[in-house]
Amino acid sequence: MRTNLTLSQADKPLKVLAVLSPGAEEGKTLVNANLAISLAQNGKKVLLVDADFRKSSVRKMFGVANGKESGLPLALTGQQDWQSMIQPSGVEGLDLLPNMMTPPNPAELLGSESLKRLIGEFRNAYDYVIFDGAPILPVTDSVVLATQLDGVVLMARWNKTHSGDLAKALEHLRAVGTNVVGTLLNCVNTKAGYYGFRYGYQGYAYGSYRYAEKEESKKS
Repeated sequence: MRTNLTLSQADKPLKVLAVLSPGAEEGKTLVNANLAISLAQNGKKVLLVDADFRKSSVRKMFGVANGKESGLPLALTGQQDWQSMIQPSGVEGLDLLPNMMTPPNPAELLGSESLKRLIGEFRNAYDYVIFDGAPILPVTDSVVLATQLDGVVLMARWNKTHSGDLAKALEHLRAVGTNVVGTLLNCVNTKAGYYGFRYGYQGYAYGSYRYAEKEESKKS
C-alpha cells in the first residue's frame, strides 16, 4: 500500500492522505496508523492527525496519556499552536497530533480556511501527513475533510462492510470532487476461499457514538 501510494502519481506526489471507511469498526484507524509507521520506517518524516472528533482513537492506539483538552480543534480555532500539541509516537520519524476534545461543529471546522492554512504548514514541516477521520456514512465530517486532501483510499472490511454502503461512500466522495486513489480490503480471511461482504446495516447515534449491527434474516 505504501509503495502504491508513493509511486502512483510521480508527477504530483500525494503528501496529504487519509484512509476512510463507510462505517465504524472497519479498521481505518489501524490502517492509517500502520501506513504512517511504514512511511516513517522508510525514512520519511510523517505526521498522523486525529481528525475524528466524535470518537478519537489515535491517542489510545499509541498510548498517549490523558491530559488537558488538546487537538486539531484548538489549532483550527486559533486557541493553541499545533506545534505545542505534537506528541511522540515512539516510532522514529512519526509525530502525532492526537485529539482529546469534541467540538460542537466538527464538519464546519474541517471545511474551514483554517484547516487549509494548517495543511500548508504541515506540508512544510513533514514529508507526509495522514489524517484519521470519522466514518463516511454516519456523518458528513470526512466527506468535508476529503476535499482538503491530496488523495483518499476507500477501505472496506471483509465480511463486515455492506457492498451497498461501500458504493454509497464512494458516491459521496466523488460528489465533492475527492481524488479517490484506490480501495483497500481489510481483514481478509484467506482460509475462507472466497471474498465477499456480509449484508446488513449499521445504526449511528450522535455523541455517544453507539453502533449496532443486524444481519438480514436468511431465507429458507
